[in-house]
Amino acid sequence: LQDYANHPAYLPTLERKKLQAEHAKVVNTTVRRVKLADQTSNVRYVVEAPSVKWDKQKCIDYVTGAYLIANECSGISVFLDQKFNEVCAKAETTYGFSVKD
Repeated sequence: LQDYANHPAYLPTLERKKLQAEHAKVVNTTVRRVKLADQTSNVRYVVEAPSVKWDKQKCIDYVTGAYLIANECSGISVFLDQKFNEVCAKAETTYGFSVKD
């Protein structure tokens, strides 16, 4: 899991998340399940208690990137898919954007 999660920290958030989404295509279902649960938890945190260092655009980029990862990990667990979709919808409402744009 750790090798999968490491991407250069100097990359912008959305670019780093896009790389993670690409890697999610080739990892096993256990890793994808954990990644989907992690993205759900992280997006929930961005909605409920975002870092004071993050502006609105960084939050939007993070959620958009999480959506890309979740999309690659979907279909493994109906429950996790549903939970991610719920928190993602809440993020879209909170920040006034759509991940599909």
